[in-house]
Amino acid sequence: MDVRSILPTADEKSRYQLHENTLDNKGYVKMLTGFIEKGVVPYLDQGASLLDFGSGPGPVLQTLLKRRGYDVDIYDPFFAPERVFAAKKYDGITATEVLEHFSDPASDIALLCSHLSSDGILAIRTEFLTDLAGFCDWWYRQDETHVAFYSSKTLRWIEENFPLKLLACQDEKIAVFKKHHHQPTSPFTSRVAKESQKTKR
Repeated sequence: MDVRSILPTADEKSRYQLHENTLDNKGYVKMLTGFIEKGVVPYLDQGASLLDFGSGPGPVLQTLLKRRGYDVDIYDPFFAPERVFAAKKYDGITATEVLEHFSDPASDIALLCSHLSSDGILAIRTEFLTDLAGFCDWWYRQDETHVAFYSSKTLRWIEENFPLKLLACQDEKIAVFKKHHHQPTSPFTSRVAKESQKTKR
């Protein structure tokens, strides 16, 4: 994507503030509940430590996960900017409707990897691109805050370039990765290593 098309930070935040992502929004809660049941519960036991990365203006997912017995931190560059994860590693990291906002996905994925514990789970939710020919008319592309898009090919690329194994891809929306010990030989491996060194400081 042309960087000139990326919204200024203030405009981007204003767009997010228009979202009705609250506990009172039954449709939103239903969506997150489905994500939890498919992307978290099968892989992590109660009591597991989680980071909800990109929690949004209302930490609804954190609330729902805590109700199920998980220990959850949140981070959002606009609404919860304290980097509480800086010196931590987590059993799992969730990112719901977040990866499409990454202007530098490789660096951000490296950051997430560096804060996963050994065998940790990365659970994401975004709309996967399934029809390249129809990309220009795709409704998901019309949101100006969406600057990165993912397909089954992208998920394989993530596997090949980061210490992550794809465990599941469901409903063309949810993907679950597990961190492993084998470091892929790629230009992005050093990014994970650098982020890990930052974590140790």
